[in-house]
Amino acid sequence: MSGDIVVAWLIDHGTRILIILVVGAILWFALNRFLPPIVRRTVGRTKYKESKEGLEKRTNTLVSIFRGVGRVFIVIIAIFWFILPQTGLADSLGNAYIFVALIGSLVISYFVSWGLNKMFSMRRRK
Repeated sequence: MSGDIVVAWLIDHGTRILIILVVGAILWFALNRFLPPIVRRTVGRTKYKESKEGLEKRTNTLVSIFRGVGRVFIVIIAIFWFILPQTGLADSLGNAYIFVALIGSLVISYFVSWGLNKMFSMRRRK
């Protein structure tokens, strides 16, 4: 009897979770494929006389920031807004404000860790 329950749950919720994961993977691929050319095209024209190396460094920095933020948002939205409600864990965790607090703390921690990484890597170069 318990095997029938598992199979029924997998048919009902498993297909939805699989679709969510496929859409997340497509968004991840699109982010990696289309973001760098868009940023390079946007940054390519500057008002200041900047060397090609400086322009390339700035472009790579912006691409890495946007990629990181995009990846975090794709993962957070896929897990917290779509997959957890399918598993039933969202009901046991309580109200949706917990998810908002988690997302805010994850985004803040991402930016703090990225900033600290840049700061310490700049100190090592000197």
